[in-house]
Amino acid sequence: MTGSIVCGKSQTPVERYGFLQVKGIHLASQAGEPVVLHGVSYGWHNFWPRFYNEKSVEWLAKDWHVSVVRAAIGVEPKGGYISDPSKAVDAAEAIIKGAVKSGIYVIVDWHSHNINLDSAIQFFTCIARRYHHYPNIIYELFNEPDYESWADVKNYAEKLIPVIRAYDKRNIILVGCPHWDQDINLPAADPVKGFDNIMYTVHFYAATHKEWLRARC
Repeated sequence: MTGSIVCGKSQTPVERYGFLQVKGIHLASQAGEPVVLHGVSYGWHNFWPRFYNEKSVEWLAKDWHVSVVRAAIGVEPKGGYISDPSKAVDAAEAIIKGAVKSGIYVIVDWHSHNINLDSAIQFFTCIARRYHHYPNIIYELFNEPDYESWADVKNYAEKLIPVIRAYDKRNIILVGCPHWDQDINLPAADPVKGFDNIMYTVHFYAATHKEWLRARC
């Protein structure tokens, strides 16, 4: 269930949880209660643009009862942010606006396999400046680092997080880790410091990632 019943009215996830925060090692509601979000990720916006609209978000919220969606904003391939930044921002905003209307959370995902700091700064400055006052927003800085070291990814995050925090002081920021988000042991041993409400991502592929990655997590 993604909502609760109060006085006969069903609450949306955002109405129920408010601004999310990190409390200890857990994602928590504004009131400090543990939260687990369930949802789906959109495909790269430049490959599947037909899904990037408010109606698709509304349908997922009502039919699938998701509490979060992920807007995967492609960066390097043809039609991605680097070649067409305005289209990328429009796609992100369509999902963000849909999430706000439906009362669910939205992960704004910089969907890249390489470090593109200058472009990421431009993109997240735009998003944070426009939407920092909404509790719906979750920022994902780097979809899947592949062959970058943790030192590289951490340095990138430490440069990009202050850009977001200049506008958005509280919404959750997600930081990836090397080898397609599998080396979660590296940020666990050497986390980003000096910022609140930072979390780290693990990508678990059920067909191939078995006990070794569960144990690492």
